[in-house]
Amino acid sequence: MLLAAIATTALIAWKIAGPGKKAERTAVSGPPARLSPAPNGPPQPALAATDAGQSGKTDELARRNRDFAAELDALLTGTWRGMFPKFGDVVARWVAVDPVAALSYVEKLGPDPRVSSLRHALGGSGMRVWVKQDPAAAIAYTKEAVWRDAANVTYLESVFPALLRPGSPEPYAELKAYLDQLPRIEAVQQAIQAEIILHIRDDIPAAESFIEQLPAEFVGERLYFGLGLAKAQVAGWTFVETLTRGQLPAGTDRNQLSGALATLYEKTPGKVATWLEKQPRDGMFDFVRGRIAADALERDPQEALRLAQSLSREEARLSDSGDYLGYWLRKDYAAAEAWAIGSELPTQLVAEKIAQAQTAKIPVDYASKLTPTLEIADPKLRHRAQWSPIEGWLRQDRAVAIKWMEANTRTEDDRRFFEGRKKGIVPEPEKPSP
Repeated sequence: MLLAAIATTALIAWKIAGPGKKAERTAVSGPPARLSPAPNGPPQPALAATDAGQSGKTDELARRNRDFAAELDALLTGTWRGMFPKFGDVVARWVAVDPVAALSYVEKLGPDPRVSSLRHALGGSGMRVWVKQDPAAAIAYTKEAVWRDAANVTYLESVFPALLRPGSPEPYAELKAYLDQLPRIEAVQQAIQAEIILHIRDDIPAAESFIEQLPAEFVGERLYFGLGLAKAQVAGWTFVETLTRGQLPAGTDRNQLSGALATLYEKTPGKVATWLEKQPRDGMFDFVRGRIAADALERDPQEALRLAQSLSREEARLSDSGDYLGYWLRKDYAAAEAWAIGSELPTQLVAEKIAQAQTAKIPVDYASKLTPTLEIADPKLRHRAQWSPIEGWLRQDRAVAIKWMEANTRTEDDRRFFEGRKKGIVPEPEKPSP
């Protein structure tokens, strides 16, 4: 479970966990990866993406492509948030008929923030269907699509598993050959790291050998963190003792140690904390303590704060301690306040965080914010002005917010808008044209 979580959570960007956290640990070693040719250069299009209905097939296929496109067009013009199952159903049926036309439509949804997540989700689900029905064609198309547009890396999460051969003498051979044909960009790096982390424990020696063979653009600290995590899951504290051997590890071993301690903390948090207390206060162990503190925050905020206070750099110590205390005050104000007042944290820091938490507890008068919007005649402008306050009010006091909406429903447009807000399916209205 922990390996899967790493592949899909904050470890992707090495962000320290916890709302409001400012510090970030970058996963990519060295400068950000830029677009650079693969050793064999960009591939010749194996399957050229074409407009729906223009694939040169039968008239019947062209008609069906137009029908599928029309279905998705209709869904997109409605209140589409919360409607992903319907989108996914149409795309899955379309991929079964003409995968190139279906994915070409999805790719043309564009970079608009309101639909980019939809494009990502539909591209991934559509490719999963295609990989099942024709893996060779799906793999060939993905290679060309990623060269065409980096946004198409969403396909890789479906294609990579089809290139692995678990149990074989060289389980990563086909994946390695495929990677050599992809552009060396950060998005591909993130996709391959997420995939490897999911499978490291299946064959640790093979995974470690594969990691060592990866191009520099695809290797990051995250992979070695996952490697250490997997080794510790198998060998426990024996791996930590073997790794340290009376001296502190350097280089990639630092990340393996951090991963090992992260997984051991799940079962023996006290032992990990005690072990860390005996280690030097330096940059190497600041890295490890920062990771463990982030993992500890939910289950034991006191331990997270103790670890944050043991960091060697004052700036990091104050930043992490302040963020963790702020999070704890929002979660359990009474317990956090009582602990903070008697702690060794700087008095000014404690006072500032308590004041911020007390201010956040004061309810916002959303009714006063919304009353002036009722005078706006244009329904589109009126609903745009109401969208954000209603969103906040629903989070603060849903029952009272709904009662206000019911009392101020004057037109059919109002009714549809307020019903959508209650269900959470109305996207934020577009800004009016200048």
